[in-house]
Amino acid sequence: MSASSPAVACDKCLRPGDMQEGTPAGRIEQYAGVECYVTGQSKEAAILYCTDIFGHKFINHQLLADKFAAAGFTVVIPNNFKSGPMDTNGYSVYAMDKFFVWLAQNPVEFAGETSKRVATQLATDYKSVQAVGFCYGARQVVDLVKQSPSPLKAAVLYHPTFLTAEDVPAVKQQALPLLFHCAAKEEIFSAELRAQFEAELKDVPGCKFIDYPGTEHGFGARPEGELAHKSSAEAAANSCAFFAQHK
Repeated sequence: MSASSPAVACDKCLRPGDMQEGTPAGRIEQYAGVECYVTGQSKEAAILYCTDIFGHKFINHQLLADKFAAAGFTVVIPNNFKSGPMDTNGYSVYAMDKFFVWLAQNPVEFAGETSKRVATQLATDYKSVQAVGFCYGARQVVDLVKQSPSPLKAAVLYHPTFLTAEDVPAVKQQALPLLFHCAAKEEIFSAELRAQFEAELKDVPGCKFIDYPGTEHGFGARPEGELAHKSSAEAAANSCAFFAQHK
């Protein structure tokens, strides 16, 4: 299966979840020639935040980025889409058909180039750069992890998509600390693929897989229901601790 195959999408990839409440603390600005949501005041430590298909203006992502920023970082969420985020207003069972059209207009390769541009600039402007990727965005983060030399010191992956077994040896070779947030009900980051990553990364310092019982794909930034909200908050706290540890 290629990294650009739409067969790796699932129903939960397209559900916006519960809209979070709050006022984002950051701002929209140009960074490295890319429109980004930027939040935080650190002059030394940065986090590149690669979203799912909901993009940099989705309030859930902005508020979660604010949480990471409050832990002592500047967080940058780039607009990684050629035609903009997917519109899932009035979500229905037909959203998957719309997703195929959207993905053809917004290939992961384009997002990868945009993320690389922003990460390269961050590595120039900050002493320490880490990254976090959600669903679709995990592909961009893993490509940055695999880059040699990588601009990243460490990375967090939330219920990743578009990853394949071919990524495993290259990720292992780079030996960066990685934190995987794993949903209990997961169609995309399959048990088989996860087992391959775990087996190869078990001796890499700082690599960790955390399970969140009762959750489904997408819970990290788009939780639905009380249990998912609790797990989303727990995952955010675990991410902040991980980022601080590898600063």
